[in-house]
Amino acid sequence: MSIQSAHSLLELDHFDTFDICLDEEIKIRVNNNFLSFDHNTLTLVLVCVIEPGQVISKSTLGILRIEKLQKDDVFQPVFSNTVVFYGAKLEEVEFQEDALEALAAWGTKTWSFVPGENHGLTRTGPDFNVKVDEPKAGLDGRVLVPSRCYFNPSKTRPLDGARISVKDNIDIAGHKTTLCNRAWEDLYPPRSKHADCVQSLLDAGAIIVGKTKLQAMIMREEPLECVEFAAPFNPRGDGYQVPSGSSHGSAAGIASYDWLDFSLGSDTNGSGRKPASYNGCFSIRPSTGILSTNGVIGQFK
Repeated sequence: MSIQSAHSLLELDHFDTFDICLDEEIKIRVNNNFLSFDHNTLTLVLVCVIEPGQVISKSTLGILRIEKLQKDDVFQPVFSNTVVFYGAKLEEVEFQEDALEALAAWGTKTWSFVPGENHGLTRTGPDFNVKVDEPKAGLDGRVLVPSRCYFNPSKTRPLDGARISVKDNIDIAGHKTTLCNRAWEDLYPPRSKHADCVQSLLDAGAIIVGKTKLQAMIMREEPLECVEFAAPFNPRGDGYQVPSGSSHGSAAGIASYDWLDFSLGSDTNGSGRKPASYNGCFSIRPSTGILSTNGVIGQFK
């Protein structure tokens, strides 16, 4: 049994309704071939992907809880309030009575079966069009972080589910590359395509969770000189150590957040290695020419 994250979408060919809900306050429906919920507030949903003939019991749900949910750093017990078994009808699976005990222990109020083909499942990462916080706030900003439950790294997608941030001199399609400079931000439109290095990571399964700050215009800038965008905080040195630069946001992010796996920076003359040293993380600078720099704004040509 595999898991689809709470914020992801399900593509459905058809939908059957069963009168098996423990609580009728949330109604499930399909609009434009997507699973939707009639509810006045945000609905968190735990979607279990199943197949016809599968056994659903207290034991199998317990294994799911231990092997998948408890290991995830995003999953919260409130997600279990609404459970959707996607992939088969109720009469197509072996639903044992003791499964009700497991659902009750999870605090599940609503549970339903939705038939559909598993290959129609659409898995998405964070939507960059969802504005959580103003990025110029500088402090206490929030990002959307996808669940790890439903990602399976493989030889063809070795970074499947890896959470990666990107220095803001590297292009992401549909978004401006600001160089942490408002004049530059106002001058140039959003980018039309990903930088080659970003596209390579996406092709390998990575999920871009956001962009990181840098020293403005990729030039040396001390924290007190960061006027337009506040400098990131270095978690080392009792809070009194500068983050260095210019890839200071990339290094500070990796040093600060356990949920962030990798961060892209750039390094001409130490712009990645120095921040890594100052913030207490590792940095790799590939030899010049090994990677394409298309879509990366550099200090020197």
